[in-house]
Amino acid sequence: MIFLAIGFMFTLLVGAAPVLAQAAPHIAVTLREARLLGNAQAAPLQQFLAEIGWLAGIQVYVEAPVAQEPVTVVFEGLTVEEGLRYLLRNNQHVLLYSTAGLVEVRVYGKGKGESTGAAVKTDQPPRVVEVTLAAYSPTGSAGGDLMELARLQAKALNHPNPADRFRALDELSASGDQRLILETALGVLEQERDPEVLNSALDIVAGQAVVPLEPVLKLADGQDPTHRIWALELLSRHGKSDPRVSELFKRVAENDVEEEVRESAWSLLNQMEAD
Repeated sequence: MIFLAIGFMFTLLVGAAPVLAQAAPHIAVTLREARLLGNAQAAPLQQFLAEIGWLAGIQVYVEAPVAQEPVTVVFEGLTVEEGLRYLLRNNQHVLLYSTAGLVEVRVYGKGKGESTGAAVKTDQPPRVVEVTLAAYSPTGSAGGDLMELARLQAKALNHPNPADRFRALDELSASGDQRLILETALGVLEQERDPEVLNSALDIVAGQAVVPLEPVLKLADGQDPTHRIWALELLSRHGKSDPRVSELFKRVAENDVEEEVRESAWSLLNQMEAD
């Protein structure tokens, strides 16, 4: 099957019809057999890339001037790299590879591949830089010691002593590896029972500037009612324009076995609709 010619459809709509331009932003994307399927409409570039990054296991950095740039796309069978290359074709960006494949994408907007804090206008065509690293160091990681980060993650999730789990999570949160930090915190939320460790994980996830919605949607269907309420509150802040979120809130408000969860869902749903 020739995916690039006929096996997929990927459209970036610029200057679309008024009906599409006025539609509420939303993201619905999944990864199936290493290929992206789904769509986004008027979605902020940073949030859209965060969803792809979570699905594909890559880190994402987007410079502020283009973070909220609206994106409207349809995926039908692209690889992650094909999708990123097309999506970012008008932006300066860097793709970082390790021996395992693509591990990070950094987006710098329309100007040079440097963080300037302001939009840069240039007549030069966008530049794509690809770097293959023998020993990959995530953006902002402390020393790039991946073995140490893996040890801290395992300790935060599996150590029998709650105090040790708490310290490991605290150390990991200072590493700068945002994907690993978030992944570990969400893992803690799914299995932890110690209040101090739980609160630490909750603080980490709530403090993320961009939160991938998929793991939070799963947490909202979890067994612990406190976690379900917390997930609903987080989704109401980060995913109010996503149709999956409104559908979840309606289902939970009508069917959750816990009255407190149902009431929280109704209250947050009314707030989102009012906004």
